[in-house]
Amino acid sequence: MSGRAGAIRLGAALAATLALLLAPALAQAAWEQPVGGEAPINREAGAEGTAPSIEEYAGVPYVAWAENGQIQAARLSGDGTAWERPEDSPSPINLSPSADAEDPTLRRNGPGEPPCVAFDEAAGAGTQIHMSCLTTATDWTTIGDSPNKDPNALAAEPSLTIFEGISWIAWSEVDSHGVNQIRVAKLPAPGEHWQRVPDTESPINIDAGDKAFHPSLVVVGSNLYVAWNEVHEGVNLVHVARLDSAGDGWEAVGGALNKEAGHDAFEPSMADVGGVPYVAFSETNGLSFDQARVARLDGAGTGWELVADSASPINREFNKDAEHPSLAAIGGVPYVAWSEKDAHGVDQVRVARLNAAGTAWEAVVDTETPINDNAQLPAVEPSLAAIGGFPYVGWSEVDMEAHAQVRVSRLVPEFLGAEATDLSATGATLQAKVHTYGLPFPVGFEYGATLGDHETTPVAAPAGQEEPTISQTVGALTAKTHYVARPFATAGVPLRRLSGSSFGFDTPSPMHALTVTLAGTGSGTVTSTPAGIACGSSCEGSFEAGATVTLEATPLPGSTFAGWSGGCTGTSGCQVVLEADTTVTATFAPSPPGPGDGAGSPAPSPTPSGSTPPGPAPTSAPPSPPGTKLLGARINSSAGRATFRFKAVGATAGSFRCALRQGSKRAKFRRCRSPQAYRKLKPGGYTFEVQAVGSAGADATPAIRRFRIQG
Repeated sequence: MSGRAGAIRLGAALAATLALLLAPALAQAAWEQPVGGEAPINREAGAEGTAPSIEEYAGVPYVAWAENGQIQAARLSGDGTAWERPEDSPSPINLSPSADAEDPTLRRNGPGEPPCVAFDEAAGAGTQIHMSCLTTATDWTTIGDSPNKDPNALAAEPSLTIFEGISWIAWSEVDSHGVNQIRVAKLPAPGEHWQRVPDTESPINIDAGDKAFHPSLVVVGSNLYVAWNEVHEGVNLVHVARLDSAGDGWEAVGGALNKEAGHDAFEPSMADVGGVPYVAFSETNGLSFDQARVARLDGAGTGWELVADSASPINREFNKDAEHPSLAAIGGVPYVAWSEKDAHGVDQVRVARLNAAGTAWEAVVDTETPINDNAQLPAVEPSLAAIGGFPYVGWSEVDMEAHAQVRVSRLVPEFLGAEATDLSATGATLQAKVHTYGLPFPVGFEYGATLGDHETTPVAAPAGQEEPTISQTVGALTAKTHYVARPFATAGVPLRRLSGSSFGFDTPSPMHALTVTLAGTGSGTVTSTPAGIACGSSCEGSFEAGATVTLEATPLPGSTFAGWSGGCTGTSGCQVVLEADTTVTATFAPSPPGPGDGAGSPAPSPTPSGSTPPGPAPTSAPPSPPGTKLLGARINSSAGRATFRFKAVGATAGSFRCALRQGSKRAKFRRCRSPQAYRKLKPGGYTFEVQAVGSAGADATPAIRRFRIQG
């Protein structure tokens, strides 16, 4: 659509929405304008900015538009806080400042090429196609002459790209019979003339007598394609042609793309998606509503197939008009932007993409007004592009003063939750769940005793996963210290930093292992104070570094305690100060013979043949309580929630008892089961304890987890 037509549509739509202007604007989720405000891009706030075109150059987003008959262009500043015009003048690009120019289109560039914009400009009784490039940091220069076949003819709607290292341009031009012909030209070198390919009366139209409009010129793989809509017997049909192998002619690719041959299809937009040409277009259905559709070249390369076809595959509402589709490949996935009237007749800019299964189109953000700056004001003419691998969309939107403002928005990730896990005295794993829309947004964490003391190197979120959990391990932490952390992501070009909610965690004291080994031919048990070891069943415990642990050996009937070795010696009590992991061996021996059992005692009576000699009654260790192991904890500090998973080890547990205390309050154990969840926790430090309970009693050494809820 031309800038002139866009301005007319904007004015008409504004008149239909005056009754809604006092209603509050709805919030925008996930789409954000790098620069907002009343007039973020227009050179003059009171001018009419229409027909935006957005593209990436050297990793920077550029936007071109028509403003009161002058072609303007801007780029996002290095710090991402403003749109700056390389050449800031009332008429930086037009050949003549006094001539009206419209329909700007930025060139789809190759690496290292400068930004270039094509446009049509009034000249005498006609309009001419021209191209200007940013030849220095601040100067736009017209490159070549006009490619028009007839310099006095009406030429419009240019589409510009680079193919095999040189510029190619397509446009619609009225011939001497009043018929719009699609033409294509190439510029062999900047100082030369445009060469039409081929230079004939009707080089591309399917029927030389049918009017053709809105060309879209795209390189797909190693081929150059052009799509357009052509009026045949009163019906607009979308067609595609490809430059032939000789490079001097065009060959039609398949037939018309229309879903229904008798329904108008128009405004095609073509893109390379994984080496396959895709075309978005708008087609009127049997109820006279315009439906956005996408077709792609089939596997044989001879025909076109509708992508995720249905009666209304892309529109948010089937009975609302969807117009001016713009197609781009984002991360190898086709995305399409379009404008669609809402229930109040106000044009809303929307974006959808093909789902992972390739079976349906899904809204990237499905809200009443996902992109418009103001939900009650009409927005039209979206232009979609991949900038740094992420989707950007430009559009024209009427402001409260009835002036059309050019705006640009981009998709950004959303943080869904974050926590610290796998805590140790010196390290932790920081985790964040992020809605990345399947795109590889870089995600990292800042953390420290004071937020921002340190930060991790961001890692790209896995492509194709909608809501991945990003984990990064941090070390060199201090034991028994409270830390604060916050996830961040970078989005867009220049990279803008987005932060999630902060959360806190406490590093525990350093722990050392105390291991008891039973030795000798006797039997016995070893227990500890504080609790943690009950050997027979549990011969290893963890204790805070520097703790003093007292071990007590108890021989079973028929045995005696023979002494300690390793971390203790002798036969009396054992006290171990844990400065490192320590092992203590307890040796038990059989009891010495009692009176009448030693030398000189009468020989025992012989045992009758075939009978079993009497022996001491068998002994067995008394049953021990089960141990308890904490399997994991999920702490959502910002929401005041904590969930713990645990299990019994050793003996079988019939039940569990849990306690949660805040600060120094006394713990009260209650019967519980895994997982145990706590909600509506107030800010402060907490200690969670859980003990398994078996037939021999409760675990004397509950599993413990300390954590903090932020205010």
